[in-house]
Amino acid sequence: LTPQELSLLAASIGEDAKNEWALRLWCAKEAVSKALGRGLIEGPRSLLVEALDVRTGMLKVALRGRLAEEFPNLSGSSLVAHTAQESSYVAASAFL
Repeated sequence: LTPQELSLLAASIGEDAKNEWALRLWCAKEAVSKALGRGLIEGPRSLLVEALDVRTGMLKVALRGRLAEEFPNLSGSSLVAHTAQESSYVAASAFL
């Protein structure tokens, strides 16, 4: 995760849920990148989680680097990923 994402987690999540939400961020990045049909072409920093809603599990994700270059119409906007936890599993989905 980027320093900005770590700060977002620290400001939004209690210590007891930090690992769960770190995984939610990762899963959201994977979901958005796969919805674009590209995957994490430059690794996890291809996307940046800009906001999260602990109550709903929704995260706002922005494109970075080559993904932003390949999708200029989406560059500068936030894409939405929905996350959920069930038992010890975390899942995310994104629809464009």
